[in-house]
Amino acid sequence: MTRTDDGDRIDLARYDAFREDTVHYTERPAGVLRIPLDDPARHNAMPQRFHDSLPDLYATVATDQGAWAVALEATGDFFSSGGRVDEGMGERTAGELVELHRVASRIITRLLEVPQVTICVVNGPAIGFAASLALHHDLVVAADHAWFADPHVRFGAVAGDGGTSIWPLALGPAKAREYLFTGARLSAVEAEQRGLINRVCPPEELTRTTDELLAEVRRASPLAVRLTKMAINTRLRAQAEWDMNLGLAAEMITLQSRDFRNSVETFRDTGRFGTEWTGE
Repeated sequence: MTRTDDGDRIDLARYDAFREDTVHYTERPAGVLRIPLDDPARHNAMPQRFHDSLPDLYATVATDQGAWAVALEATGDFFSSGGRVDEGMGERTAGELVELHRVASRIITRLLEVPQVTICVVNGPAIGFAASLALHHDLVVAADHAWFADPHVRFGAVAGDGGTSIWPLALGPAKAREYLFTGARLSAVEAEQRGLINRVCPPEELTRTTDELLAEVRRASPLAVRLTKMAINTRLRAQAEWDMNLGLAAEMITLQSRDFRNSVETFRDTGRFGTEWTGE
């Protein structure tokens, strides 16, 4: 992408097909596509339609000559609680599970293929799929009270939609097992210390810190940045392809299990996932 003195400009109309009542598209500063999750009353849980559209959204971003960076962010005190329980945890046929496997695997691989710089601004807890999505971005800035957790196993499922890929890569197998087996929280401060994320700051400084980090990257050669990213992400993408195909296959099995169904039904009745496990 050629840099111009007056900055690049994004045609936001190209993202009309991906708009939701709670997902918007803006540009700030010039050439930075912002995607704010805006449903704080529901902890910014992602609509199923938005989740399923992510592969096509990232393919659209990849061909956007007006954008040099894309930022995923959120409003309120939560980054995101992941998918919506009422939409994403219903019973599915075998054919629907196959399609879910296809879409879910392409979300992460397409994100890693985006040639622009991707940055995630984590203003609060990032849970489940939201944590995996955040940690697969090129850069991550988080509020100092934020935390990451993947509690799939707590409701009877495998964290196949990115968790079994990024957590072992970032933490090593032993620590990844601990966090994924227990659903324990990883604080933003510890995540920075372990190299999972780039910056931690008070919530009121998130915008400034994000803009400063992007400005640092912007001062570098855009072609060199893009090709450096490609060299790094080639391995990450191949690893994600391998890990997620197996992880998602395992997740699809658990989504059909009696344990998962009982846990979800308990959640619908009580607001808490059930923990009466049968191993079936």
